[in-house]
Amino acid sequence: MDIMARKQIDMYWASNKEVKAYPLSKKYTFALSSRLFMNIEDPECVSKISDDFDRIMAGFFSLPVDIPGTTFNHAIKARNNLHKEIREIIRKRKKEQREKRDKELVIHDLLSHMLLMSYENSKVMSDIEITTRINSLLLASHETVSTAITFSFKYLAEFSDVYDAVLKGNPSKPS
Repeated sequence: MDIMARKQIDMYWASNKEVKAYPLSKKYTFALSSRLFMNIEDPECVSKISDDFDRIMAGFFSLPVDIPGTTFNHAIKARNNLHKEIREIIRKRKKEQREKRDKELVIHDLLSHMLLMSYENSKVMSDIEITTRINSLLLASHETVSTAITFSFKYLAEFSDVYDAVLKGNPSKPS
């Protein structure tokens, strides 16, 4: 996570005189969630999924009228796109797992764990069930963590004494 945070800061924050913390926090949180949940590190893939996700979020706050061109209609299309993209990621991961069956399989993210997990009756989760759970986790992590990061920055900027204490409390921070 630390390496990812440093990359995000270098790519999107460091070169700016003024930083819009909330959109950049959302970008960071989504990239981090994508990596932890599905081991997706490719910025283009993360961006594509994030764009669909942003349209879905806009649909939450729109009139639920499914007419072409409306925000709600765009949200429905984005949700279908997102489900399709995640199902494709699942398909690829299952193929990887089949190919590594004889070798030691490393569970490095939530998706791998879900694919290998079975219920008490030895039934595995369906692709739809996994897709729905991943979407739910992305939703839960997206807004809450982004908002917490943004408010942390806000209060650190407002209270210089707290900022100084936080800065001094980090033993890995170079002098």
